[in-house]
Amino acid sequence: MVTAFGETRCVAEWSELLGVNRYTIYSRLDKGWSDENALRTPTLKLSDIEAEEIRCAYAAGNVLQRTLARRYGIHQTEVSRIVRRLTKHVTEALKAKGARR
Repeated sequence: MVTAFGETRCVAEWSELLGVNRYTIYSRLDKGWSDENALRTPTLKLSDIEAEEIRCAYAAGNVLQRTLARRYGIHQTEVSRIVRRLTKHVTEALKAKGARR
């Protein structure tokens, strides 16, 4: 049970109510986040354009992944996934390219 904003609910209820993945909430709580911060901190999603900007900047060879992570407000491991094309951004980008042809 998680108590926040004057209410106590189970994680599944908070997840549905706030639109935050329950595993994200569990992970944040396991890391020691306060109940309210675990619930109210939005999850950051990059646009396809931002993901491509990251790939281009990294491919140019003049910037580190950790620098890009700071610039875009994400973790370095997410930059690594984007660079290695292991994120949903790639699937969406490929679908878009196929639609244009």
